[in-house]
Amino acid sequence: MRWTGRSRTRRRRWRGVLAALALTLAGCGTSRPVLQPGELPFHTTDPRGITLHWRLDQSADAAVAEGVLEAGRLERYSQITVELDGIDASGAVVSSGRTIATPRDFAGTTPWPFTARLRPTGGETRFVVRVSDILPKVTPGR
Repeated sequence: MRWTGRSRTRRRRWRGVLAALALTLAGCGTSRPVLQPGELPFHTTDPRGITLHWRLDQSADAAVAEGVLEAGRLERYSQITVELDGIDASGAVVSSGRTIATPRDFAGTTPWPFTARLRPTGGETRFVVRVSDILPKVTPGR
């Protein structure tokens, strides 16, 4: 069978599309490893039974708390707001950042990852991570 100019062009176009798709999928597979509670140095327990495991990375421009949260019944929630607060020597909040943690799986039972950032004001002597809001999961018919 002889290839015409038009069929060669189509074949080249499809090869290009397939190559781009393969590169895109390969890039998706190189995600960061999931943090595990035991690997993180700081642990905070909320009065509602949610435990936050986290680490803090600081620079002159930002403070970043990265971690996971877990609870006995995480599947009851659809999202949890995590807050990173910069506290000064008198105990006042001088900087703050928020993020929303959501489940990684359909059951919502594995630890949920979060990353909260803030821009330091310069007066912080310590940083705390806490749960500021919880949104319960709404199930139809209830």
